[in-house]
Amino acid sequence: MYTTTFIQEKFGLKSNTLHYYIKAGAIVPDIDPGRGTGTKRLLSEINVMECVILKNLLSISLPKAVIVYFFKTIRKPYWERSLLDPSKIVSEKANLTLYFYTAGPEGEITYGIYKGPLDNKLFGENIFVTIVVDLTAIAKQVLKYL
Repeated sequence: MYTTTFIQEKFGLKSNTLHYYIKAGAIVPDIDPGRGTGTKRLLSEINVMECVILKNLLSISLPKAVIVYFFKTIRKPYWERSLLDPSKIVSEKANLTLYFYTAGPEGEITYGIYKGPLDNKLFGENIFVTIVVDLTAIAKQVLKYL
């Protein structure tokens, strides 16, 4: 179990930023949401991984709405959120890459997770990969502190 204070101290994510994304429903504490004054939010290892992914997405200036959409989507029943388990990523040597891309006539931003290095052959000519995040490197960083 990890607290938001742990996230702030170990990974440098600002308190107000972290609490904004928790209130927005992007990061949902798996163990205890900490409702009420003076109670602590308790986070799982996957939550810690989400927080570090959040920090990386913020560092590349991804819009808040896209970040919230991404995190809310991975909570849907059809999505395997266990893919974000840092121990599993490192032990399986998965080389997971999170990528965001624009597609469609309106240039909608969407995302995917790919096992292995990204290759331009994976995408059609009207799809432009705009942001790539190395989940394996993030998992290794997270595990240093867990």
